[in-house]
Amino acid sequence: MSTMVTEHIVTEVGESFYTIKVGGTRDPTGRENISIVVRFINELYEPTERLLTIATADQGDAATLTDTIVEELSKAGLSPRRIISQVYDGASLMAGKHGGVQKRLQEKLQRDIPYVHCFNHQLHLVVSHALAAEQAVSFDDLVTLLKEIDSWRTYGADVRVEAAGLLRTMSEPSFRFIAEMVHSILSYLDPPNTMLQSEDMDLLTAFEKDLTKKFRSEWRDTVLRRFHSVAHRRLPLY
Repeated sequence: MSTMVTEHIVTEVGESFYTIKVGGTRDPTGRENISIVVRFINELYEPTERLLTIATADQGDAATLTDTIVEELSKAGLSPRRIISQVYDGASLMAGKHGGVQKRLQEKLQRDIPYVHCFNHQLHLVVSHALAAEQAVSFDDLVTLLKEIDSWRTYGADVRVEAAGLLRTMSEPSFRFIAEMVHSILSYLDPPNTMLQSEDMDLLTAFEKDLTKKFRSEWRDTVLRRFHSVAHRRLPLY
């Protein structure tokens, strides 16, 4: 059955150029399981993705993974010469510019093959960061820390130079203006954000427009006045 499915996929791809999307995970026995997906344009000019195979490897290093990918493509009947791009996660093992799979594949096939960071993994990172409860950092505490780093000789010269540059940037009126504006806007978005993440939230639920009305009425009277005040108050650098 698996052979028939593979042959059908190869027939679908035909002479088309294709992209490979590869991901790996290690099982309890220590073997690397490698999923190889091909993305191509079918006869109806539609972008199509097919799971070609799930291969295994005894080792999970970049060289072994690269050889396994090429061998599996060739064994299935697809020419590696028709690969036009490669898609992996952002880990250095796969995406490394010097020793990762993406670099080794280009060296093995002796041509440039563009690497694309998998959007599914990017979305996963965004969602993970969005759900994480990061501890708030005080603006004044951050300024104090940068001043200490800049003045303490125990830190390296590069670190102190970077701290001084950040401190100088944070003292600019434009930085204070943007920080105050973003803080104000996000504070208004906190209630709907909490509501949208609640367990009993559904797509048919709608909230009143009082929040929008309140934001519009207070913007000119309060928010912009505070922005103007903060933007013209510079921080003492030293």
